[in-house]
Amino acid sequence: MADSAHLGSRGEAPYTDADRRARRLRTWGWLTLGAGILMGSAHLIAHRGRLEFLSTTGWEDVALGYPMAAAVSFAGFAMIRTRTT
Repeated sequence: MADSAHLGSRGEAPYTDADRRARRLRTWGWLTLGAGILMGSAHLIAHRGRLEFLSTTGWEDVALGYPMAAAVSFAGFAMIRTRTT
């Protein structure tokens, strides 16, 4: 039996397993979205010539870096928006 400090007003647990799963998915979504934004920002700064941490900043990197940042960001948005019922 659950500890009475963790029970709601009617005696049931305030958060179900589905609530915990949804919260975990939203947390991962926000982290993924943040990673995508950081990736896109790093590419923007690097390709504007202000940051030189890559040996090459050619067209291959532009063609792969920005779409990957967008894909990671969209995946984060999708995880945040997912409804688990």
